[in-house]
Amino acid sequence: MREKWLLSIVLCCIARVAWAGAGVSLWQRIESQVRGSQSGAREAPVNLFNQIAVTGLPRETRLDLYSQFTREFGPDTNDFHLYALSMDVAKIAPWLGMTAGRQTVIRANVEGLMDGASVRIAPGDHGLFFDLYGGFTRSVEMGDFRARPGLLTGGQVGWRPTADTSLAITSFYRRNDYQNRGWDTSATQVLGLTGSHRFGTGRTALVYVDATYDAAGKVLAAATVGGTWQATPRWMVSVSGNRYDTSRARTPTTILSLFTDDDLWQARAGVRYTPNTTVSVFANYDWQQLEAGGRTEYGHVAEGGCDWDWKKQALGGTIRYRLLDSYGGRAHDFLMTTRYDPWKTIGLDQFTNITKYAKVTNETDTAVAAGLGVAYHPRDWIDLRTGGEYLSNNHFSNDWRFTGSLALHWEKGT
Repeated sequence: MREKWLLSIVLCCIARVAWAGAGVSLWQRIESQVRGSQSGAREAPVNLFNQIAVTGLPRETRLDLYSQFTREFGPDTNDFHLYALSMDVAKIAPWLGMTAGRQTVIRANVEGLMDGASVRIAPGDHGLFFDLYGGFTRSVEMGDFRARPGLLTGGQVGWRPTADTSLAITSFYRRNDYQNRGWDTSATQVLGLTGSHRFGTGRTALVYVDATYDAAGKVLAAATVGGTWQATPRWMVSVSGNRYDTSRARTPTTILSLFTDDDLWQARAGVRYTPNTTVSVFANYDWQQLEAGGRTEYGHVAEGGCDWDWKKQALGGTIRYRLLDSYGGRAHDFLMTTRYDPWKTIGLDQFTNITKYAKVTNETDTAVAAGLGVAYHPRDWIDLRTGGEYLSNNHFSNDWRFTGSLALHWEKGT
């Protein structure tokens, strides 16, 4: 309820600054789907998304708001989230900027939302820069958006001597529960190092490193070394190696700590060939090694396909085949998407996804998902779409779903 009152006050303030001549961008989308539940009943959830940005304020200030409302028309299913509400002041001084409010935070192995502030200090375009931040964190991915928040405070110092080279060292203190100071059960100190350098004729090659150390758990939580090489205008090659680990003593439980006994190693290689502006062919391979149940297990992911975009025919799409083979089982996955815009105001799209799998639990099946949609754009600021989907798997033997959405985008002075 407090979030709804705050949203109402902010909307009134935005209307005031918009009337005063600031630039405003408004995007709203409402979507619904008539579908079957696993119990066999029909349900029709409705989702409303709101995004507002205000620019053109003094000192290059920007306001951003994003909220989401979900209604499933059942008991205790009315859900409202104010995901982001922040004010970014880019030029408090020529070398100082600040973002305050609920904002997206990505620091080393932390990704989520933070209610707090971050300060940027950059004396020049190149050279040293500093980043200080602190606030309460929330994790949307773990499903505890309304649970007791965590705590994050720390900083970063970086060096950017040229536009092609950067190096940064991060250190922050983190608690999963801001009231729990337990070292390694909730709290830890994290150290991070990132760097990248682009070189070669025409700056065709890029190398990068990224490492994160968890002091409480005494584990190297993540380490990555990789690079990309634009061999010719038509060929792109990428390689990377990764190592992941986690402290099993700390809550909340992660997927990695739940299903593995030790660290996870991963190597990846990919190549993309673009003979012309209409077609691009790609192939990727991932190798994995982990400890599960006291045994060393290996995993392989191989995929190949192509993207195409025939502008003259107003036709485009993707075809991809993927093989997944790991200790959890094996799956053959085929995906095809197509979009066709025969007229300026009408577009068609479809997707087909077929997966044949065999799990380590001896569960085998062929899952099918397919959909067809029609989009209508009568004006630049309105998008209307309707369509249908078909699903068949162990949970939905034969389920037909009908979807619809309406999106509005309005701009003033941006």
